[in-house]
Amino acid sequence: MEHVKEGDMKATPGPDRKYGDIPAKVRVITRGPWESETAVVSLPSGFKATRAYVYRQRDGSIAFVKFRGRKVERSEVDGFEFETALKGWKEPAIHPYDKAQHSALLYGADVLTLMVETGDADTVLYLVGGEKDAETAWDLGEFATTPPNGEGSLSAEHLEILRGFKGVVIIVRDKDDPGTKFAASAVAFLSAMGVRWSIKEAKSNTEGADLTDHIAELGWDLEDLVDVDLVDLKLAKERSVDDLELSPFLAKFEQGYRSGEGWMVHCPGPMHKNGDQNPSLSINHVDGKWLLFCFGGCDTKDILATIEMDWSDLFEGEVSEEAQREKDIKRAAYKHEVGVLGKKLGEERLREAAGLNHQDPNDRMWSPADIATAERKRIPWLVKGFWAEGSHGVIGGREKTLKSYWLDLMILSVALGEKFLGEYEVEQRTVYMLIGEGDPSDRFDRLRRMAMDVYGCEITDAKLYIRTKACSWESDEFAGFMKESRDVGAEVVALDSVYNFQPPEIDVQNMYERGFSLGKLGQAVGTERTLMLVDHFRKNASSDLDLASLAQAAMGPWADTWVLMKHRAPAAPSIGQFEIELSAGSRRGYGKHLDITWYLGPFDDDEGCHTGEIAVTALAHDPATAPSNGKSGEVSEAGIQGFIIKYFEEHGQVVKTQCREAAKDQLDIGQGRFDSSWKRLEGSDLIKQIEPGKNRSKWILATPPKTKITTFGGDK
Repeated sequence: MEHVKEGDMKATPGPDRKYGDIPAKVRVITRGPWESETAVVSLPSGFKATRAYVYRQRDGSIAFVKFRGRKVERSEVDGFEFETALKGWKEPAIHPYDKAQHSALLYGADVLTLMVETGDADTVLYLVGGEKDAETAWDLGEFATTPPNGEGSLSAEHLEILRGFKGVVIIVRDKDDPGTKFAASAVAFLSAMGVRWSIKEAKSNTEGADLTDHIAELGWDLEDLVDVDLVDLKLAKERSVDDLELSPFLAKFEQGYRSGEGWMVHCPGPMHKNGDQNPSLSINHVDGKWLLFCFGGCDTKDILATIEMDWSDLFEGEVSEEAQREKDIKRAAYKHEVGVLGKKLGEERLREAAGLNHQDPNDRMWSPADIATAERKRIPWLVKGFWAEGSHGVIGGREKTLKSYWLDLMILSVALGEKFLGEYEVEQRTVYMLIGEGDPSDRFDRLRRMAMDVYGCEITDAKLYIRTKACSWESDEFAGFMKESRDVGAEVVALDSVYNFQPPEIDVQNMYERGFSLGKLGQAVGTERTLMLVDHFRKNASSDLDLASLAQAAMGPWADTWVLMKHRAPAAPSIGQFEIELSAGSRRGYGKHLDITWYLGPFDDDEGCHTGEIAVTALAHDPATAPSNGKSGEVSEAGIQGFIIKYFEEHGQVVKTQCREAAKDQLDIGQGRFDSSWKRLEGSDLIKQIEPGKNRSKWILATPPKTKITTFGGDK
């Protein structure tokens, strides 16, 4: 039978499975019930193994091994040796069994996972009462599974792996009470999940006959299994204590705890006028009758009167088999739901105890009255004209546009409380930065140098905390980092860079999926806090500095504020000069368009970094200074202008010829290019002569007028 669509990756029933380092002779005889059990392997425990059943995790790795065979023991009285058959031996020395991790694992979980994903309505799975029966079905080319600790251990947690299964589960019950209970439980759990099922049994009158008996001993085929009607699933024994948990009678009392085959509950009788502080009423169920005894001295009739019941309520009437089966199914479904809900509540409690249950303060429903009375607030600036407080956005650019340098420059300004670029006011805030790659010591050295060279401050003055670890922003580990950031009072969170923290299962080309995930990131950080991300342009992106140039789908639609960069001229790493065109903007309307020049000094091969003093200049963008055909290592006119301004900042009063010689020596340019850049700065009133007309007259750097910085809205 073909179980999945042609061409799809699919689960394949049959014996072709790898068993790792399980003893070879045991491996040989695990295939099929017809093979003689003549090969015996002695395990370290002394157990004589004749079969090995390998339980695997969903990813195919071996979880544990369950052996079948016999144990040889010697009588302490007369020394006589006798053998004991064991069906479920778990050898500690070979892939040991861990109850906490393995008790809910179904046999063949690796194949079941793929089967659920790729199966269709015709896919058949046999749910049987033991590994021997499961192997019988596998050898016939059919899927089969069983719980690890016997049919009595079947739970809703076992079958959760089948949620979403499109095919049908054939439950094969053994012809005895444990087999009937196994089938009844399976029906309840599968029905609660909406999975189709049918019940079958061996074509035999023998008590306890199972699937292997039906095939190997009687010679029938799987198609010859006999259908079992739901109403036939009646247990020979009286219903268990578990069945009584949902009794309407028991529900009348405030339960305390289970005691043997009964309960100890809080007695509502008259001897407990102030309430029964410790459960003192014993309740048991024997032969269809409820028995009550109060250790505090209350009469049964008085107890019944307080709960509006009488003697007749102690006796339960006869219930039809069909009604009883319906009750059993509802009870099992109820326990399944409670189990799942309990697990979820437990996980929530653990997250709460760990402080990972952050609630976004803006996650609320706004009423018409809230909307009508809400007052518009002026932009609360973090960096005036560049980035608003509470704004979530991205710093993006092509390769080697010094995006991380720009992030460091901005967060140091905020963490130190120093003007950004020497001109833009900032609000000092505590910053928490997550770095996902690179040598942290190299980054720390850069931050120390930048704090001193650019801002004239020690790094110890900065309210800056850094965590160097990559993890998914949807993980508990990331939630722990966000708790850590709140504990230190961080109001600004920075991630460098996005791909180190994006959930690995997210398709970056699916803008809806990634956009939703970015929204979850914003909520994890908190919409009341500022979030800065570093991202990359696509290699084939537009050369325009707009949101369409961002590397990954959904980053553009998501970002509220952005800083985008590209090279103005080929980088000149030999002298450590990088010329960048930068565009900053926001959905709130503000923005900047600047020509940025970084000075890092020459690259030192021994140190493994640029060793010069870090400096940066920012001018209003001038399209006329952009090079048309720049060569590698050639400095643009904007770069020459930036060099001249930096020279003024370092020397104060400057003689033009001295500055020209320095530029020719360090930038490897001719006098014509230098003079052209000098004239542009002079014409823009950025530099001026102290004594015009005088030989070797000195020049000074004039304060640039505000009109030189392009603005799209908002004040600086």
